[in-house]
Order: sequence, then structure tokens, then C-alpha cells
Amino acid sequence: MWRPQYTLGLIIALSASGLAPAEASSLAMSAAPPDQSLLVASAPATDNGEWRIATGEVSIEASLDYLTRQIVESLDESQRKAIAVVGFTDEMGGESAFGRFLAEELTTRLFLVKRFAVIERSMLRKVLEEQRLQVGTNLIDPDSAKEIGKLLGVDAIATGTYTSLGDTIRVNARLIDAQSGAVFGAAGVSLPRDPVIDNLMARTIARPGQKPAQPVPPPQPTTRKAARPSSAAPRATFHEDFKNVEEGLIPDGWITDDGVGVSESERSRCLTSFQAGTHRVTIPNVDFPADFDVEVLVASDNGFVLTIGSARTGLNMRDNTYFLTNASSVHGSRGHRDKRVLVTLRKSGPVFKLLVNGNQKLISRISNFNTPSSIVFENIGRTFKLYSVTVRAGQ
Repeated sequence: MWRPQYTLGLIIALSASGLAPAEASSLAMSAAPPDQSLLVASAPATDNGEWRIATGEVSIEASLDYLTRQIVESLDESQRKAIAVVGFTDEMGGESAFGRFLAEELTTRLFLVKRFAVIERSMLRKVLEEQRLQVGTNLIDPDSAKEIGKLLGVDAIATGTYTSLGDTIRVNARLIDAQSGAVFGAAGVSLPRDPVIDNLMARTIARPGQKPAQPVPPPQPTTRKAARPSSAAPRATFHEDFKNVEEGLIPDGWITDDGVGVSESERSRCLTSFQAGTHRVTIPNVDFPADFDVEVLVASDNGFVLTIGSARTGLNMRDNTYFLTNASSVHGSRGHRDKRVLVTLRKSGPVFKLLVNGNQKLISRISNFNTPSSIVFENIGRTFKLYSVTVRAGQ
């Protein structure tokens, strides 16, 4: 990859000595190593990233585009097709709103490239919270990388650090292989400092068990506020992760056969099949909002069907398809066999969407849909593991 610092330093130094910009550029290119001189000669004066910053033509947008371009090149070279972007931290591992801003911006830019499957950030946070994984640059290890890859179906994870350097912020990104946890690519850029970035960096975010490092607020008049109940799944109207269900049993009120019960699997509890074959699980008395997301975290050898009122959706690994009521099936589910998959059925008015690991797969319309009161899960193959079921109010 082209590194502009060598030639840029010469241009700046030669210009400072009194040479005209054109003469300085010519001398610098002649002094550059042979394998870089052609690249320098072809680089426009308004190139993104460090070239712009070194010449004073700074732009946060252009710098982030330059960082994205480096990441895309690494993904293309390594033939990776699916990526999750986790939060960036400072050099000491501290988290801030700026680190989340960087992750959100990179997620958006990588999605717009239209060549990779990019996991939606809200889905990523949801899975990490449910599996109690804390992921930052100083916390990522081979086991965490493998777990994220397995849960989200990605083969690459992007993360990194940022460091304050006077008038600029240095951002270094790392690309991690989701199978081995090894770094296979890197990217870097310097962003110009401004009041907005300083404000984001000052807004620190505490990890669980830590107190946020924030200024003490001024005294306020004493006002008693109503306590807000805590929830394992924010805004959830229904949530079951089987952590409080005794092994061998099923949640109270659920309906299924004796070949199904709760068991430990890979350090997580799940509802699973004790006997090979097709099993049907009915979850009654579910509180559905008018618009909702139904999320199931599940692993199956051949697929499953999720029925909610007149809407049916799911994955069929036998013929490698996703399906949804009133929508044509699409291919692409084979890679999910025996892997944890986060499947979301999203209702917004009469419109229904099927999302798999945060990526939209199908969309349809069901005009005569009546709000149900139950969820029916049925496995297609011999075995399944259902890790969680959640119903949330729609966006």
C-alpha cells in the first residue's frame, strides 16, 4: 500500500527552504524509492487522508473515506465477504462517544460499497450483550473473535484505537480473522481536531462494573423519580433466554413434546431436542405491540419455521433458501448449518421483513394480518438449539 509520508516530508521540507512548490514536488519524487515514485506522481493534490492533512486541505469526511478505502482493499485482497465493526478505544482501552462514532461511520461507508455483508451495529450490540461478550481493542482475543464469527456469520472483525496528537487524532484500524483471531490487515489515518471531535472524546462510556469518568454535575433540586425496572432486553415485551429454567424442563406455559428440554451447550443454556426428529414448540400468551420485531437466536442442522399469526418465515438448509409469506424464496442459507443465527421478523404496518444476522433478506406485505398471541417454532431437520426468543416494540 502507498505510504505518502516519505515524499510528503520531502516536499514540505524543500518548500520551507525556499523552493517553489512545483520544484519541491519534482525533487521529492526523484528522491522517492523507485517503487513509490509512480504512485506519488499519479496522486492528485486533493487525495484523501494524510495527503490532504499534510497539505492543509483537511476534511473529516475525506479522511474517513480514505480509511474506508484502505479497509476495503484489505478485505478484497483477503477475499473476505462479511464484516462486523466493533467500537474503537483510546490507546489505554477507554471507550467514548468518539469511538462509537468511528464504528458507526465505518459501518455505513462499508455498507455503501455494496460488496460486503455488513452487520448492523444494533444487532451486533444485542448479540454481544446477550452472550455477555465485552469487545474492545484491548479485550479482543482469539476465543472472542471466533465466538463473534460463529454468532454473526462473519469472517472479519474491524476494530482499532485513536490517539490525540496535538492538532490531529491518529486512528489505527485492525482487521481480525474471525476464525483464528489473527490480524490480517491494518489501516490508518489522521483526523483534524475540531470542537465536535473534542466533545465526543470527552463523553466517556463506562463498561459494566465501572463508573463513567464524567464531571460531577451541578447540584439539582431534590426530586423523587419513579424507579425504572431493569430489563435484560431493553424495550422487550417478551424475552426468554432459559437461564432461569431448570435443565431438562421447559419454560412455564410452553407447549411441546417430551423430546425437547433445556440443556447446557457451549457455555450457554438453550432449548434443544433430546431426540432426533421434527419438533414443534408453541409459546403462548405473548404480548405483541402493533409493530414489532421477533428475534430468535437459533442453530439447526437443516432449518426451521417460525409462525406468527398468518406470517411464516424461516431458513431451509435442505434447498439452501430463506422464505417469508407472500415473498419469493431466495438462496443463501447453506452457510448457517449448525451455526448460531440471529433471525428477525420485523413488522411495520402491513410490511414484513426477514433479517438474518442484521442483514435484510426478504420483504413482503400481509394486508389482513391480525395481531396474534403466540409464537410457533418448528425445526425442519433432526436437531436444533434455541438460545433466546425476544419480542420488541417496532422502531
